[in-house]
Amino acid sequence: MALVEAVILSLIYGGLVREYASNVNMQNWVRANFALGSYLLNYNAVLVLAGLLGVLIFQLLPRKIRSKSPRNSSSSKTSSPKGA
Repeated sequence: MALVEAVILSLIYGGLVREYASNVNMQNWVRANFALGSYLLNYNAVLVLAGLLGVLIFQLLPRKIRSKSPRNSSSSKTSSPKGA
C-alpha cells in the first residue's frame, strides 16, 4: 500500500514541477518567498526521486515476496547432515 502511495505522490510532485516550469508567476513567487523551492521544483529533483523510488521498489519487493514463500522456511528446518 505504501508503494502505491509513493508512486501517486511522485506523480503529483511531477505535475507540480511541470506547472512550476510553465508558470512564470509561480516562478517569481517561489523565488521571492521560498528560495530553496527553485532547487526542489526542477526536473533533476524529479529524476532523483524517481531513481530512489525505483531502487526501493526493486530492493524491497523481492524481499517481501521471498519472505512470504513457504518453501524457504520449511526446507531449512528439515535438512539434516548426511552420513552422521
